[in-house]
Amino acid sequence: MRFKFCVFLALLCAFSSLTLAEDEMSVETLFAKVKKNTDKIKNLQAVLTRKNIPSGEVMFTGKFFYKPPDLRIDFTGPEDFEGVGLSAIRTPDGVVTVDKDGYVLGVAAQAGTGDFFSRITGDLMDFGKSAVTVAPAEDYNKDEEIRYYEVRIRMSEPAEEELAPIEHQKQFMRELARSGQMSPEAYKQWETYSRKRSASLDGSSDCAFCDKDRDIIVDHERGVISEIYVLYDGDVLESVKYDYVLSGGKYVPSRIEFRDGEAEFEISLSAIRSASVIPDKIFQYKKNTDN
Repeated sequence: MRFKFCVFLALLCAFSSLTLAEDEMSVETLFAKVKKNTDKIKNLQAVLTRKNIPSGEVMFTGKFFYKPPDLRIDFTGPEDFEGVGLSAIRTPDGVVTVDKDGYVLGVAAQAGTGDFFSRITGDLMDFGKSAVTVAPAEDYNKDEEIRYYEVRIRMSEPAEEELAPIEHQKQFMRELARSGQMSPEAYKQWETYSRKRSASLDGSSDCAFCDKDRDIIVDHERGVISEIYVLYDGDVLESVKYDYVLSGGKYVPSRIEFRDGEAEFEISLSAIRSASVIPDKIFQYKKNTDN
């Protein structure tokens, strides 16, 4: 009897180990197999590397969640735009990818994982005012109709200690202007410039890209966005570059590089734990005409 019980335990451990191994899917498997109606996906893992700190790697852990879109998905744009890119929609929860049936896929980020990642995503991606227009996946441009969507990013509210140096600088500049050490014209120029830069550099605004020019580089051959540059007066304030892997017949992001002149980050997707088999399709959408 004891021997049978030991054999049973051994088989149970072997089965559990096999199940755990199957649950730890690669990034290619993850992006090739996404389900529209499951709550059994536990978490995603990605490595966030700060390049200007040697040996500085931070593990980011997030989770996927699914639900039907709660607004009409209505893409419009200029007729002569030939670019194709990632498929996404905007909801009150943020910019999210959607599957072929119109269900949305979002990602929640763990707080405190680094300046760039936490301020862009927060505890849950909170996208806001600023818009960047790109085109959806090429195979969904039916009947010569190119449908567009907007990518919007909202920064998290800055902490009081983050705002203090900014306010001190503003007071100092105001005093220079008041005392005549700075001309009214120079002060006005500084005020305008600092206000436009503050959103992405010092966190004093909730809009990461507001009032800035964006250059979006689209890889027309693969149908993906390869680079995004945030500009002001011709200067590059921020740049984001994407690497992709071919998975399930589609290119999906595998690495993201971010630079803003002060910080450099590299985010690499690595693995996911799941309690269920995940069917196909990601980075696609279906135009919702029910609302």
